[in-house]
Amino acid sequence: MKLPKIEPSYTFIKTKLPSGKTIGCRGWKVRDEKELIFALDSEENLEEKKINHIIDFLGKCTDNQKLFMELSEQDLKKVACEVRKLSKGNTIEYNYQCPHCNFKMFDTVNLIDSEVVKELDNTPFEVNEDLIVVFKDLSFKETDKLYDLYKESNAKYTFYSFLASIEGITYKGETYTGFTLKDVEEFLGELDSDDLNKLYKAHEEKTSEWSIERQVKCIQCKKEVDISYGDLFSFLVF
Repeated sequence: MKLPKIEPSYTFIKTKLPSGKTIGCRGWKVRDEKELIFALDSEENLEEKKINHIIDFLGKCTDNQKLFMELSEQDLKKVACEVRKLSKGNTIEYNYQCPHCNFKMFDTVNLIDSEVVKELDNTPFEVNEDLIVVFKDLSFKETDKLYDLYKESNAKYTFYSFLASIEGITYKGETYTGFTLKDVEEFLGELDSDDLNKLYKAHEEKTSEWSIERQVKCIQCKKEVDISYGDLFSFLVF
């Protein structure tokens, strides 16, 4: 006898992201899990391509594809964690190695209690009496594009990522948006070095961050170990 077809039933839970945006997340289904496992297992250049499969997988578990494609890396990590919680519960188990004595340890992490969030602050930053700057979180797509362009030079990648995160500039009372990287590079080239350092510091303070962090004691050497689970792969343990 032919088995009946189970009709798809999705419940999306609204989730506030580090950028301040909100998106609906759902737990993954067997079909989603199977497709991801098969895709990762069949890729020849796995390390280069697996991030794209994981992004696709997470996108299927959200209710707004257009918004999803605009999310920052920090937002995506939050989405990955929420999808994991909705699929497998609020705890996840990890194996890791003590950095002090190399003892292999096992840890059960509570994904709610250990969450550390710094939300995006997009209020204007006054550099000097003439210059005000507004920062944004770069989308993962923007970050990935910059990495492809400047992956051979960490200094260039860091610098141009910083420039790309400048969303608006007010100079002597007139506000500018929609400028190119070349435009902002040339504009900031005439700044005093101290003003650029102010901007770097403000960028670090204002852009969002998200991670799961814990401090545990190694059972062998008894030293404290700081653990951070902060990449997109940390939460997809099936």
